Amino acid sequence: MNSIITAVYLFLLLFFHFLYLFDSSGNQFGVYSISIGLTLLFVLTCIRLNCKRRPQIYKNIANASYILLVGLLIVNFQTIANTIVGFAPISYYLNSYDYSLYTGKVTFMSCMAVCSMVWAHSVYNPKKKIIKNDIYINVGNLWIYLSLAAFIAFLLHINVSFFISGEDYFNSGGYDREIKSYAVYEVLFDVFNTISLASIIKRNSSYRIQNFFEFIKKLPWIYTAINCIYVFLRLVSGDRGPVIYTLLMFFFAFIYMTKIRLKPILIVLLGIIAIFSIAMLNVMRSEDSSLNLTDRILYGLQDRQGKIEQNSISPYTQELASSVNCNFIAINDIHKGKTDYKYGQYSFLQLLGAIPGFSSIYQKFFGANYMGSGEYITRSYSGNYYSYGLGTTPVAELYLDFGCIGVILGFILIGIVYKHVDYKLLSKRDSSMISLILFLKFASMCIYLPRSSLFFIATKGFYIVFFYMSITLILSLFSKKVINSNKITL
Repeated sequence: MNSIITAVYLFLLLFFHFLYLFDSSGNQFGVYSISIGLTLLFVLTCIRLNCKRRPQIYKNIANASYILLVGLLIVNFQTIANTIVGFAPISYYLNSYDYSLYTGKVTFMSCMAVCSMVWAHSVYNPKKKIIKNDIYINVGNLWIYLSLAAFIAFLLHINVSFFISGEDYFNSGGYDREIKSYAVYEVLFDVFNTISLASIIKRNSSYRIQNFFEFIKKLPWIYTAINCIYVFLRLVSGDRGPVIYTLLMFFFAFIYMTKIRLKPILIVLLGIIAIFSIAMLNVMRSEDSSLNLTDRILYGLQDRQGKIEQNSISPYTQELASSVNCNFIAINDIHKGKTDYKYGQYSFLQLLGAIPGFSSIYQKFFGANYMGSGEYITRSYSGNYYSYGLGTTPVAELYLDFGCIGVILGFILIGIVYKHVDYKLLSKRDSSMISLILFLKFASMCIYLPRSSLFFIATKGFYIVFFYMSITLILSLFSKKVINSNKITL
């Protein structure tokens, strides 16, 4: 069966690449519709085949790869679908006629990217790696205490009233933004928070947890409390990212510990609530920051029709879909000679940023400007004095680095990574701490990846694993509470 899937994938890849190379920059909506339709058909076929081969994994729609896939489809195709259906010309969504000349190339590139990710996820079969001695230190609630300490430091370095009003987040993406004094403590909180949850999963691996209430009981009350406060603070500040990542991390920890299969209707309902809530948060943070939280919610509900894009097949996800602008800018700039392929510089600098001080050393010795793909795309579109950033997408970053082949190989890598995440989610085998940490981080970031960078997420995982291994190594020199577990699955 894998050979058939591969043959179909290669045919589609060649077909889309041919269209990409010979695109005439015209509004060939019929060709765009057929290309997107073939991509969706390939996606649905692979999902159906996977459900037959691995029903215990793929019939459970509460897995990270499905959320990732939905996000990729929204980001890469929704805006173009709006134009095909006739809501508005593509220039309306891009605020530029120049970029709209590359609608075809963006469409075909996106088709190649999505098909590559789905193909790799379908045919790749993770091998079971057995670690004979997974050694970790039984330190009780140390990681939770470190999370608490980092959270307290975070609180001490924020102006709570300024934070809650949303002023702190307002214009935080501008060219003149400054690194916040609390940023390092928020990073540390994320590090220790993830390790804490992984250690809780590890300690309770022998227990059979059957429902949400039993799951909550396994979480120490202080750990639950600081996460609730953190989510609330970030929620009212207007920064949706940390709220989504934190909630998803607990959601996937719950699925991992219970191995429960949620009903499709419940997943759809949760998805609708999540989409509406995220859209409303975007509206709320655009309200007058002098208003209190209650008034911002009320005004947000009243103003949502005026502030949520209505010329769309899905108004509440159009803000996410607008990230496709990054793809247009990347392809436009390469083809017009505004920039050259960087051959891995953007991806490498993302990974380099995980090591404190290394980016400065790289810049000093090699004379390279430390600028990620998101910074480049923003400056290309808005100039050097911008008020907010556009961010990036995996397609845009990989294309700026390596071109078409980079997008294909990069999305194959994404498919492989999230195949591991899916297997880990529903695995009934014991797991090593490092694999649990990476699982939680990649799973929690699945909704963010379509409008971010794979290497940025890998960097966050590197940070956490680095801190875990360093502290564990130090503790092993003084602690006798070492547990040796045989036959642990990586």
